[in-house]
Amino acid sequence: MSKVEIETKDGTCPSYVYRPSGSGPWPAVLIFMDGLGIRPAMLEIGERLATYGYFVLLPDLFYRSGPYEPMDPHVVLALCHEHAAAEAELDTDRILATLAPRAPLRVLPSGQGGNRVG
Repeated sequence: MSKVEIETKDGTCPSYVYRPSGSGPWPAVLIFMDGLGIRPAMLEIGERLATYGYFVLLPDLFYRSGPYEPMDPHVVLALCHEHAAAEAELDTDRILATLAPRAPLRVLPSGQGGNRVG
């Protein structure tokens, strides 16, 4: 795992990159964190997907509020109300653009699953 910083119109979004072994090209997975933010469980998901051959990018979408304590639900859920899911959508183009130059990737159909932030 390595950390990268993605410049967005609202500031710098710290993100985690997981690269599978081998030379690629790999399918890419963009993980949007859940409402509790970046924490060990989210980092483990990125690691696990990389072991299955996926190139993974996990951005910290609460970057606009600065550092936070990852397992304090009261603090993190307050961030969900402060920053709506629409703000995460504003960053998606820049986040996806970060994937391409970092690794040889395979283009596959896209999909989504899970819960929303906020």
